[in-house]
Amino acid sequence: MHYRTTIELKGFFKDAFSQVFEEIELQREEMPQSRQDVVADLIKNQSLEDGTLLLGLVGTNKQEKPLVIDILTVALNGAIEMAKAEEDNQELKRLAKYQQTLVLFKNTNTWDTSIIEAPDEEEAEDGV
Repeated sequence: MHYRTTIELKGFFKDAFSQVFEEIELQREEMPQSRQDVVADLIKNQSLEDGTLLLGLVGTNKQEKPLVIDILTVALNGAIEMAKAEEDNQELKRLAKYQQTLVLFKNTNTWDTSIIEAPDEEEAEDGV
């Protein structure tokens, strides 16, 4: 299955993803060759723009998506814990949107930024 998508990560999610990915890079030599290839592709396809981590996926390796979903899930859970510890309700709201986006990505191969970019219901009500 081939697909092309770019995953955009900001805030605590970006920080947690970076930490998880560093750990994976440290263990890369112990992985099977096919998984090492996926990690190498992920490293090559990362970029940082205006504080947003962009992760490009091409879907040519069948191990890519499961690995990325695992990393994103662990990172998202870590980001939620960070936001709770900081009592950052705005970040928790954004992370809830990331959770919805991740579920959609699991099912469709598309990272839909419209969920993340949509105004919060409370913000929309305040603006009326």
